[in-house]
Amino acid sequence: MKHIDQVLKLYYHCPLMMKENMDVPNGQANRSQVRLLGVNVKDREQPFATQLESGARINVYYASQLEGL
Repeated sequence: MKHIDQVLKLYYHCPLMMKENMDVPNGQANRSQVRLLGVNVKDREQPFATQLESGARINVYYASQLEGL
């Protein structure tokens, strides 16, 4: 059986792709490659701790707790 990782691991400066035109004249267009600078967490949302299969403990958020990247 093939293993499927159910955790999306984002890190500072990881490459991402724009999914919509935000500011075309300044290069923020659909399918442009960008780098992650941070995440916007909704007010009063708190991360929770979990342990990865490797044994590392990390703080995580559900996607529903985020406003955007």
